[in-house]
Amino acid sequence: MAFGGEYEHKLDEKFRLTVPADYRDQLADGVVLVRGMDGCIEAFTPDEHERECERAERAGSGRRLQRARQQLLNAGFHLQLDPQGRITLPSPLRDWARIEQKVTVCGNRRSFRVWDPGRWTEYLLDDGMAYARADEELDAGVAVDAASGD
Repeated sequence: MAFGGEYEHKLDEKFRLTVPADYRDQLADGVVLVRGMDGCIEAFTPDEHERECERAERAGSGRRLQRARQQLLNAGFHLQLDPQGRITLPSPLRDWARIEQKVTVCGNRRSFRVWDPGRWTEYLLDDGMAYARADEELDAGVAVDAASGD
């Protein structure tokens, strides 16, 4: 089971998202929506949400971990897809993610994320810069290893 791909969608007047067809079979038991850490809505299968909650409970007790745990444990919306494969995005989550009508849906392996397209673009630009820095560090590490004969 893995969620992948990137999709552009528009919510209807009742703020319903048509879940990508590739995801629907995995959501036969429903979907759990939570506030994503990066300003998006994160969606899990119920089983994966339970695993994430267990993992969060085993983690340390720092403030950041407590906040993440609260997002997973207390702020989840358990939903079922309607016969057309849609879910209604709850108002508190739409507000959190600054979602109005257009959304970008992105697979994230064990979950998928629903983004405001502008925030998704910002995230990609930030992530791209971090990726470029990591790539430079990897290249520098390879150059050092090659120079030392390792």
